[in-house]
Amino acid sequence: MTVLNGTEIDITLQTIGPESYGSPEITGPAVDFVSEADSGFTPGGPTQLFRFDAVVSGQTHITVPFLGSYVVVGPVGSPEPVSSGPFEIVVNVE
Repeated sequence: MTVLNGTEIDITLQTIGPESYGSPEITGPAVDFVSEADSGFTPGGPTQLFRFDAVVSGQTHITVPFLGSYVVVGPVGSPEPVSSGPFEIVVNVE
């Protein structure tokens, strides 16, 4: 994603059931983490809003870890927990 310096970046993530996302990990100087808040609930589960500010030209990698797991039923009918991966994005600030 490419944004201009000074842009507010809003990322909304949804989970299934009672799971949630953790605190973002930021690598690079171009983006600052501002806040995280619950942003509602859908029939599938809660949503979280993550806010960031583009503060200087450059590149930043944002990773938001998923906290929890969901259940997948295997072919023989036994549940097997499978972890969902993190949300990841690279932000280029011009």
